[in-house]
Amino acid sequence: MIYLIKGNFPDWAVSASFYSIYHCLLAILAKYGYESRNQECTFAVVEHLIKNKKVDLDIQLLRKIASFEENLEAEDILTLREEFQYGTEAAVDEAKMKELQNSTREFIELVRVALKK
Repeated sequence: MIYLIKGNFPDWAVSASFYSIYHCLLAILAKYGYESRNQECTFAVVEHLIKNKKVDLDIQLLRKIASFEENLEAEDILTLREEFQYGTEAAVDEAKMKELQNSTREFIELVRVALKK
């Protein structure tokens, strides 16, 4: 993600952020013996594990990352990734990109800690 930002490829940096987060979620599933090939199912199973106190992550953080509710107006990483991967948008505000980079880094660290428990 950092390399893509420096290279002025913000559209690809958004995808890198999403897939970094998504692979963290797949690591959580793997820890509990699950495998997923569907993003929505991956988020649902991780939410289930959080609700059942098997994973120590904030459920609101997970919902902020990717909400599949169509009436949600907030931009989550899933929505951003879809806009940049499948749309024509190729520019991201510098402040938004920095925020995305920081939140991606924070999420990776939170998952690293949760996986050690």
